Amino acid sequence: MLVNLKSLLAFAKKNKQSTNGLECEVNNMVRRRKSQMIRGLAGKKKGPLNRSKHVGIEIEFDSASSLGDIFADFTDAGLSRHVSLVTDCSVDSWLRDGDDWDDDEGYEVRIIDTQKNIANTLKKVCDVLKKHKAEVSSDCGLHVHIDCRSRDTSLVFKNLLKAQKLLYRLVKEDRLNSSYGCYRDIHTATQDSRHRFGIEVSRINTVEVRMHHGTVDFNEINNWINLLTKIAGKRTKYKRKDYVSPLSLLNAISLEKDKKKGIRSILKSLVDEGRDHGFSTLMCY
Repeated sequence: MLVNLKSLLAFAKKNKQSTNGLECEVNNMVRRRKSQMIRGLAGKKKGPLNRSKHVGIEIEFDSASSLGDIFADFTDAGLSRHVSLVTDCSVDSWLRDGDDWDDDEGYEVRIIDTQKNIANTLKKVCDVLKKHKAEVSSDCGLHVHIDCRSRDTSLVFKNLLKAQKLLYRLVKEDRLNSSYGCYRDIHTATQDSRHRFGIEVSRINTVEVRMHHGTVDFNEINNWINLLTKIAGKRTKYKRKDYVSPLSLLNAISLEKDKKKGIRSILKSLVDEGRDHGFSTLMCY
């Protein structure tokens, strides 16, 4: 169809006929076809690079820049093997007002790399997002996938579940009032296919943590990932009836002293305030 329109346009020009309407239609079709090709390339799914433990990250955001411009910079930064970029219908765009059908949607960048290299890749991604003045709203979230190919999925899930009270204290309070809650057990987590829980077992052999508020700040995201991977990697198995306090779990995992000190102060504030922000209903034993 596009070839025929181009041929017709060339014929009309050759015979000095009016081509205004036809030329506009051809240009629009070329633009749409180019946009579709860019979306297909940018949104191509990425998988693990090798057998090493990996981390996956999904960052929801908005930007006035086009998807093609953002992904071009990801490619220039050497990130095409690690990054996919798609539009996200769950995020309303407030920075773009164009003619494309998806200009009312925000973006989601999906990152995957080994646990060893994820910080370096994440830093490059955040630098590109900063260049394009990426912003987040209350619609946006940050999702982290913990690779369970070489881990005990049940153990990772239960470790994170036991730490839920601590983890929710580290995110914005409005996340508690969203549809994100918790599963009662791992069986329910694997059976329910709806994405509306804070911690869930995914179909791609990962445990996904969806409770964090949206952010494009490298340090905030990197610290969150470090905490989650440390908790997930703890090997002590808990019995179903065991109660493990966030403080005892914090003592058991290996975090740098300055990071542990900051989290410990948050736990202390919980006690000092004498209130729970409803966290007791989010803890599953």
